[in-house]
Amino acid sequence: MESLRETQIQLVQDKEYEEEIGPYYGKYLGTFLSARGQVRADLFDGGSQVIAYISFPTGLSASNVEDHYVDELYEYAKSQGFRDRFRLMFSE
Repeated sequence: MESLRETQIQLVQDKEYEEEIGPYYGKYLGTFLSARGQVRADLFDGGSQVIAYISFPTGLSASNVEDHYVDELYEYAKSQGFRDRFRLMFSE
């Protein structure tokens, strides 16, 4: 079951975003988009921490999102070997 989860999450690469934002946040790892696009998570490796910057492009708040994303992101971090330094940061 764990390997199934690993294959379900795929990060997309946004080169323009990487060039624009990357220098400020660290090495851009990619962007996670939830199943219905309710959640976007941009992942950056800042050295001591890997941070997923969470936003809600459809205008929903964290309490109204129905797409699964937290467990998926933590499983991805575990599969990539950085679970112990992985953090989520939510936009307001």
